[in-house]
Amino acid sequence: RVLVAHSDAPGPLRARAWAACAYDRFYGGDFPGAGAGADRGLAEAVAAGDVRARARCRHAHGAIAFLFDPPVCRSAMAEAITLARESGDRWCETDALQFLSFSHLLQHRPAPAQEAMLRSAAMAEQEGNAFQLACHQLGLGMTAAAGARLVDSVAAARRGADGAQRIGDPVIELWGRAQQATSELARGRFGDATVPLLRLLIDTEWPAVVV
Repeated sequence: RVLVAHSDAPGPLRARAWAACAYDRFYGGDFPGAGAGADRGLAEAVAAGDVRARARCRHAHGAIAFLFDPPVCRSAMAEAITLARESGDRWCETDALQFLSFSHLLQHRPAPAQEAMLRSAAMAEQEGNAFQLACHQLGLGMTAAAGARLVDSVAAARRGADGAQRIGDPVIELWGRAQQATSELARGRFGDATVPLLRLLIDTEWPAVVV
């Protein structure tokens, strides 16, 4: 509504506002709306010559494609990384690197994921970004599971889920607990697998997803 009401606002400001709109819609599960916001933001960022806004919009494009089309995600995130470095946007670069690495892990390709994952973690450590550090543990867990190191996978998933719980992110905690349970099941430890899932059934707002 603000963007519609202020069509005369400076181009860079509008481009960054559209990028923020895309993120808000993405994390709210409105992927078509997020894509439309990112498209509008990118067009205005290009017209305004705002490299930082271009980076954020391409990052949003990659995030939207993450689960549905990992190669498209990688292409968008690679562009976002280049633009973020050019504009000095450390958060965007760190997160885009992490998305890039996880897009490989989703396709059971741990080897090409490692460089970007480790670079992202090092940057997140420097910045004190607890969210990205929690997600990094999930990446370590997925890597360990791919190599049949199930004990390591369980431990990393637990660290990631616990970290997500500390910062109040239920989505990442859900991912971590489910990953922990999956690795426990692969070890034949059904009882241990049910513990994190039962905990989520009690605590989460989405019990049907857990079931």
